Amino acid sequence: MLVVIATFSTTAQSNRKLGGAGSAIGAAIAAGALLFYPFIAVGLGPGVANAEAYGLHPDPTAIATLGIVLIALRGAAAWLALLIPFLWCLTSTLTLIALDAGWCWLPLFTGVLAIVILVVRALARFSDDSTNPRP
Repeated sequence: MLVVIATFSTTAQSNRKLGGAGSAIGAAIAAGALLFYPFIAVGLGPGVANAEAYGLHPDPTAIATLGIVLIALRGAAAWLALLIPFLWCLTSTLTLIALDAGWCWLPLFTGVLAIVILVVRALARFSDDSTNPRP
């Protein structure tokens, strides 16, 4: 779904200026979900048998998707692609709180961080548009 949105989105194609702190944080989020999230169960949770991996379990998959959205998409396409993973992170956090898991705030923190980055990008773009109006 992300590839389709990125391909057909005019926002993503007109804003190919990738990089910056938001993309670096997105890469760190995606890498953390891929490489480190499975070890949470080993260190804080029920052990290796219950380790969650990207693509097999929803939490690391949603968190990695947030990171990929921050890397690859801009504008409205990023907001649309962020909606479902953020809602999953919210649902997951509420479930983990009910289960009294030690890492219960991690999915929500990651989702809120992604939204904050998108808000900062939107404000920066708004500021750039107001100081440099297009002819």
